[in-house]
Amino acid sequence: MFRKEPLKVPDLDLDKCLCAYRMSELSKERNKAIEAAESINAIQKPKLSKADKRGINLLNLCPLKRIHESKQDKSPYPPASEVELLHLNIRSLKDRTHLLELRELASERKSSIITISETWLNTSVTSAEIQINGYKPHRLDWLHKRGQEIKIGFFICLTYRPDDSPLSSFEEVLKPKYIQALTLNKPIIILGDLNCNGLEKSCPKFKALGKFCSDMNLKKQISAPTRIPPYTQTLLDVIMVCSNFSVRNSGVIQRPISDHSIVFTHLKIKKQKTIPHYHYNGKQFACDLAKEADALLTTFDKPDVNSKLKNLMDTLKHILDSHALQKQIKIHGRPCPFVNKEIKDMMKFRDILLKKFVRTHEDTDWCNFESRDQVKKMLRDAENNYTFDDVQANKNSPRALWKMINRAVPSKENQQSSYTKDLSTITNEFNLFFSKVGQKVAETSQSLMEKNNIRARLRLSDTNSSSNTFQ
Repeated sequence: MFRKEPLKVPDLDLDKCLCAYRMSELSKERNKAIEAAESINAIQKPKLSKADKRGINLLNLCPLKRIHESKQDKSPYPPASEVELLHLNIRSLKDRTHLLELRELASERKSSIITISETWLNTSVTSAEIQINGYKPHRLDWLHKRGQEIKIGFFICLTYRPDDSPLSSFEEVLKPKYIQALTLNKPIIILGDLNCNGLEKSCPKFKALGKFCSDMNLKKQISAPTRIPPYTQTLLDVIMVCSNFSVRNSGVIQRPISDHSIVFTHLKIKKQKTIPHYHYNGKQFACDLAKEADALLTTFDKPDVNSKLKNLMDTLKHILDSHALQKQIKIHGRPCPFVNKEIKDMMKFRDILLKKFVRTHEDTDWCNFESRDQVKKMLRDAENNYTFDDVQANKNSPRALWKMINRAVPSKENQQSSYTKDLSTITNEFNLFFSKVGQKVAETSQSLMEKNNIRARLRLSDTNSSSNTFQ
């Protein structure tokens, strides 16, 4: 066995050695930095000692520092652990310019939930006509009194109280519904236009709303005016949350899509995590499905087809929700491709004028802000020109033409209409309507003839020929 003999090292001062080592390392790094800078300058700067033909000395120009846009923290959106809610009270969402600006707002803010009240929508307007990319609509029109279920970790109450509604509706209508929702043990958020001016603390409406908030332990999140007419300001749109609900911030967005401003709030709620692929267990899914065998066998005991299908779907869905993989889809493309930079600049300038009027309350600033109608005209003209140019460019392609037609005129929804009245009442209304169709047509025709000075002429030969035909 051979063992190498250790070297004999003389005694050294440890502090001096470390200092010398650090100085040598620093000198090496300094030399590397100088060489890198010289190589960059050699690439980016031409060797010119005098000005070029344009009169610019390129040696005096420092190299530009490039920063990737995705790494810049310029996003005004809330972080992933928060949920942003927007509410807008808008009269007539059927207005095309209102819908276009709402789509641009949704594309810009990327809010989790957008609520809209007083839209004047009914069953004649399909959800496809007011569709916003990336959002699923849940409607509660005036003709239908039944909403849709949204499976989230809190409840949203979107309400609108007409101005002529009595103040007793807070105690008789809203409070019982709120107490009923509390039994579900979920946080509740109330958004909407209650027509109670929050800036006039002495008015009866404000006191009635304050009493409701005090009794139900709610906090009002909006304190700035939400409706800004030329001479007076009012706070009509509210966001109320439970006192123990975690809210980061709330505020008002001055965007003149409607005569009401947009209110928003950021909630500190963790979003649902996507189930990763490697957590899926096929054997466990089969075992869970076998455990529900009794529930599946009861499907055959149901009296009709609808109940059998419902029992089967409920059982399978309950199991699939805990095992099925969720897929996240990112929607690419702009919702309004015809909104160019010029229109966006006009919209930003209009918003600046509105903010200036809110700050100064000068008549001249309001007159300047009234030029917002020009933005609406530009939006309508841009959409019409974009559709016309698209048709002209693809007039020889039937597939592209049908795609544009479906985009401009959405197809009807395949949803069965729901009626709140009994069948006998509906039947009587149909009979009453169709029994008066002929009479109304005759009266309308007669009025049009008298208005346009048209005399009805009936030839005898036509009458005889028609009578012989039907004999």
